[in-house]
Amino acid sequence: MNVIITIIMHIFKSADLFSSLTPLILVFVVFAVLTILKNWPTSGCVKGWLGEKRTSLDIRQLDPAIYHVFEDVYLPRPDKKGTTQIDHVVISPFGIFVIETKNYRGWIFGDEKQAKWTQNLFGKKYTFQNPLHQNELHVRALAIYLDQSRGVFHSIIYFIGDCELKTRMPGNVLTSGLKPYLKNHRTEFFTTAEVNCYRHQMEQLTSAPNKREIARQHVRDLKKIHS
Repeated sequence: MNVIITIIMHIFKSADLFSSLTPLILVFVVFAVLTILKNWPTSGCVKGWLGEKRTSLDIRQLDPAIYHVFEDVYLPRPDKKGTTQIDHVVISPFGIFVIETKNYRGWIFGDEKQAKWTQNLFGKKYTFQNPLHQNELHVRALAIYLDQSRGVFHSIIYFIGDCELKTRMPGNVLTSGLKPYLKNHRTEFFTTAEVNCYRHQMEQLTSAPNKREIARQHVRDLKKIHS
C-alpha cells in the first residue's frame, strides 16, 4: 500500500494537480484509486506496473550526469524466439545495470540453479520463473545490441512489496538498498565518450515510433512461448 501511495503522490506532483483540486476532491480521487487497486490484487499486470514505477522512482534519484536510466526496453531474444522486455537499464561509467523488478508478497524460496522459484502466500504456493535466469536472457540480448562483453553488465533482481527471502540468495538479489548497491560499484569500465555512445544507442532504441506495436507483439510472443 505504501508503494501505491508513493506513486500516486508522485503522479499528482508531476501533474501539478494539488494546486487545482480541493482537499475534498483530492481525498475522493485517492480513495477511488486505492479502492480499485485493492480490489484488483491478483492482477500481474497491475502489480508489475506498480513495482516498475516504484523502482523508477528510486533509481531516478541517482545523479543523472552519471547514471542514465532507460525503462521498458524491448530487444530481440538471443534465441530468435520473439522479443524480451527489460524493466530498467542504467548506463554508467561503472558498467551497465540490468534490473528486473518483482512485486511480490509472502515468503520467497529458490536458488540460482532452480528453473522455478516459489512464493508462499498465506499458506498457498505459487511458482514463477527464476528471475536470475530471466534477467540473464535480458543481459545477453542487451550485450548483443550494444556489442559488449558480458563482463561489463550487472544483473540485479529487485523484490519490492511485503516479501521475505527464505533461502540464501546471491548478493544481486535485493529486497531493499537498490541505490546504495548501484553506487557501491566503483570500478570504471567506460570513458565518458563510451557512456555517451551507449546512451545514444539506448535513446534510439527506446524512442522507436513503433514501440507500442513492439510491446503488443511481445505479448503475443510470450503467449506462444508459454502456450
